[in-house]
Amino acid sequence: MNPKIRPLSIRRQGDDELLIEWSDGETRLYTARELRKACPCAVCTREKPPADPTALPVLSQKDLEPLRIAQMSPQGYYGYLIGFSDGHGTGTYSLPYLKQLGTPISPSES
Repeated sequence: MNPKIRPLSIRRQGDDELLIEWSDGETRLYTARELRKACPCAVCTREKPPADPTALPVLSQKDLEPLRIAQMSPQGYYGYLIGFSDGHGTGTYSLPYLKQLGTPISPSES
């Protein structure tokens, strides 16, 4: 990604989506679930042992609630810290990484 490419606008769409308009003219749609799954923090990116395919997961009440983007704050000029409704909020998404995520949409869809 060109280091001069920056977000021009960031808008929430409901509680679970973000719409980012980038300075290169592209607009991308991001879901809370996609961003949470792609969290770049040390806890989320460290290697985890494979799950036992016969084990049943135990879900908490928070796991049953829809995932929302609870907060988003700039981290200098290089990225954003995103907090989620499940209590997780330690991942700083660099601008180049954030630009790779999401789904490009046409201007008429935004």
